[in-house]
Amino acid sequence: MPNLDSYFPHGKTKPCELRLLSVKKEYRGGKIFLQIALQLMQYVLKQDCDIALISGTTKQEKLYKHIGFVPFAHLVGDEKAKFQPMFITHETIALKI
Repeated sequence: MPNLDSYFPHGKTKPCELRLLSVKKEYRGGKIFLQIALQLMQYVLKQDCDIALISGTTKQEKLYKHIGFVPFAHLVGDEKAKFQPMFITHETIALKI
């Protein structure tokens, strides 16, 4: 995505991307994904990153927002699968835990 950093909150300059996180069907619907995602975000943001990025499926956008992800830019993907670029920071995580 051109000019990716132009979408980041002021002062955020060290991004990392999280990819391919999923939960088996039989374990979905509870708080497992939320806990995994929060722990993963905390770990990543303790590294040398100050903003974590995902391309979240539009089918789960409400869940990602609940965790603290913030949508930015336009949808990506194709007709079969649309994804919303999203970010999370220490500040947005702190609001959720």
